[in-house]
Amino acid sequence: MHVRASGRRHAAVAAVLALAFGSAAIAGSHSASAPKHQGAMESTRGLATAAPVVNLGRLTLAKRRQARKLMGRERDALPERWQRRQERFERLRAAGHAPGATTRPARPFRAAVSPSPALATSFKAVDDNGLFVPPDTEGAPGLDKLLVTVNGTVQVQNKSDGSAVSTTSLNNFFSAIPGAGVAFDPRVLYDPYANRWIVVAVSNAESASADVLLAVSQSSDPAGSWNEYAVDVDATNTVWGDYPTVGFNKNWIVVSLNMFTNSGGGFTATQTYAFDKAKAYAGAGSGGGAYQLFTRPYFTYGDFTLAPAATHDANASDLYLAEDYDGTSSLPLRLFKLSGPVGSATLTRLADPAGASLSALGPWSDVAPGGVGFAPQLGSTRKIDNGDARLSQCVYRNGSIWCANTVFLPSSFPSHSAVQWYEIDPASSTPNLVSAGRISDGTGARFFAYPSIAVNKYNDALLGFSRFASNQYASADYAYRSCSDAPNTFRDEVAYKPGDGAYFKTYGGTVNRWGDYSGTWVDPTDDSSLWTIQEYAELFTGLKSSKNPGTWGTWWGTLGPQTHAGPAAPSPASSDHTPGASSTNGIVHVSWTPPDDCAVSYAYKWSTSPTDPPNPANDGTLAGNAVALTSPELAAGSSWWLHLEALDGGGTPSEVADLGPFPIVSLPSPPPPPPPPSPSPATSPPPPPPVAGASSRPSGASCSPSRGRSCRLHIVRPVRSHGVFRGRSRSAA
Repeated sequence: MHVRASGRRHAAVAAVLALAFGSAAIAGSHSASAPKHQGAMESTRGLATAAPVVNLGRLTLAKRRQARKLMGRERDALPERWQRRQERFERLRAAGHAPGATTRPARPFRAAVSPSPALATSFKAVDDNGLFVPPDTEGAPGLDKLLVTVNGTVQVQNKSDGSAVSTTSLNNFFSAIPGAGVAFDPRVLYDPYANRWIVVAVSNAESASADVLLAVSQSSDPAGSWNEYAVDVDATNTVWGDYPTVGFNKNWIVVSLNMFTNSGGGFTATQTYAFDKAKAYAGAGSGGGAYQLFTRPYFTYGDFTLAPAATHDANASDLYLAEDYDGTSSLPLRLFKLSGPVGSATLTRLADPAGASLSALGPWSDVAPGGVGFAPQLGSTRKIDNGDARLSQCVYRNGSIWCANTVFLPSSFPSHSAVQWYEIDPASSTPNLVSAGRISDGTGARFFAYPSIAVNKYNDALLGFSRFASNQYASADYAYRSCSDAPNTFRDEVAYKPGDGAYFKTYGGTVNRWGDYSGTWVDPTDDSSLWTIQEYAELFTGLKSSKNPGTWGTWWGTLGPQTHAGPAAPSPASSDHTPGASSTNGIVHVSWTPPDDCAVSYAYKWSTSPTDPPNPANDGTLAGNAVALTSPELAAGSSWWLHLEALDGGGTPSEVADLGPFPIVSLPSPPPPPPPPSPSPATSPPPPPPVAGASSRPSGASCSPSRGRSCRLHIVRPVRSHGVFRGRSRSAA
């Protein structure tokens, strides 16, 4: 695969002082390939190297030497299909054939209710540490604290006011792992079902000692103790891992990487690790670090950046991963499912998501034309990089997968970037893209990039992202969607932390890096409030002669619980029964169209009463993505009703939809069976045929013929004499 010289990422080792820990570890290992399943990928099993328990509070007290600045890591080599498109854009621009910006009417992706509601709280996260560009902004809320991870820094804050509880370097955080080296691309999320924190990173770019790093807290306190693990990403020492994405469910913590060659930087594959979550939480002494590895070589499958979903369903056994494959394709997204027993799971590619909402988006480009940057900014002619269209964060909530990414429009030659989001129902044989939309400026004046999305128990959604324009400094923004808003829409965006100055920072590289991602999550304490952490341009206060006159900062925003009136009532109808019409068929099929996104479950009851509200605790229930049900065999002799209600995430019911009556009647009694046929009258059998040569004489006669004379027949007749029949004879000639 052709790789441009500028398509490599670079990192220099930063010197930090780590605490001394023991060196005992569980050696990594690989087993033979698991059995291959139809439609599934082969996997290998292994055990990560485990570090001694780390206490974040102790790490905070460690003294550090002054760290050297790290060179900005440039773009990885992109998938070949994306590289070809980007090179085409560059050729058009070099030849002077790039089309000018055009004003186009915005698609109707804006909700009628605008703007988005005001935030409840907003405060600083962490400042530029002078170590990395870009920061790779990430953070998540816990029960009473926030945990922030950016390249070079790990910080614990109080949720109430943002005050810092503890701060350490990212390298220090993973320093208990032998040979962890330079850690980068951190991710953090909170598991609300186990009350544990999960931190993931990769280390030692372009090195034979490249690792994927996993840390899980031992409690809900991020300032407490952690279990840490490392996996050598390549036993042959020829490739390294980059851009980790992470998700979880009740069974696994799933981490997926993009793999690049140490020499040349060519993209080779995706590697997806399914760590046994229970063992990781239990620690090294209980098998912590056990995983399955699924590798998808690029030239076989063509995949790039698989995003596992953080699964907000305590009972979901399957875990989904999504991918932006090619925005110019009619089916631009891919979907995968991890399922089966822990330790012998299968990763299967599903049918590509489709639907009217996807078609309405139209095509997009996954990349922008190359150069030092793409998005304009106030106070500088040097533009800011907007990345590409890879998915970085997905969540599974109430039966749907929600993802967001940056896209470039128009697809033929992009003039601006937009934030795009998707809601996918994976249950059907062809996953249905239920809803989708964009945060976009039809005039092309405003650029939007690096989004993350969260969904709460009500199906309200929050998008966090960066905004750029020639009349503003780069800002931190958000947009809100209520479950009752029109399909395919978000409300107007709000800049909750305006930028303070122009930004240019490359550390000797060629691209004015921003991003690479951000974090938006639901609050685990109420499952309703939504938090986002975004990057913005701080005011540069360094020397005017600096070659890097820019400073990034990160900022928290919290959207509190919103008022909900409850979901709209469903409107069920039967496909095989007419209300009021008698039927001998005791099974009724019913379907409906969800009235809005607020229904996260349904309760129903079949009864003979016209009004009989169902009780979710005792009667039938359905998931929020259900659109049909079938009755049991309804008894004949009564008129039946279906009582159906929708419930929102707080348990508030809709009005009850009463469908009926359905009179069920018995089949008519069958006619009596016909009588058996009458027997024919008795008849005497015909006399036997005469015997040849025998004479025919009356019974009781005798004759003795003689030669020449006739036979005299003697007939003997009975004579009654004294009550007794006696024979008397007479002669007859």
